[in-house]
Amino acid sequence: MTHLHFTLGATPSTWATQDSPPSLTTTDEIPTPLTDLIPTDPANPLFDDTSTTQTRLGPHTTWSLPAPATATLYTLTSAEAETAPTAWLLEGSTDGTTWTTLDNRTNTLFRWPHQTRPFKIQTPAPYQHYRLSLPTPATLTQLELLH
Repeated sequence: MTHLHFTLGATPSTWATQDSPPSLTTTDEIPTPLTDLIPTDPANPLFDDTSTTQTRLGPHTTWSLPAPATATLYTLTSAEAETAPTAWLLEGSTDGTTWTTLDNRTNTLFRWPHQTRPFKIQTPAPYQHYRLSLPTPATLTQLELLH
């Protein structure tokens, strides 16, 4: 059994009496958390909304949304740190033929297995088709486009 012993002073301190963290909203609006734009696909380990499955990605992984949507962030979740990507290119397309660079990463590190890393899309715009290109094969458990 562990015992905790406290020594209290004669006068109260200001410890833990600081201001509360700022609110997520500035008005009476209900906060709207980010949502994944990619529909859940139980048959696809990358989009099954679980990090218990994994998939090895080749040079290009392409997917389409049901309708154009604007992602502001995306996340990648590693399988094992040794097989995680260190560089990639995320692109968006309105027609599935002409691609626009949304994010380009190099020398990126996933320190732990099943680590989810968020990345910001600098210039969000509505796209229906997306592509993740890797210079070398890598393994991921999850990919999300967030809005």
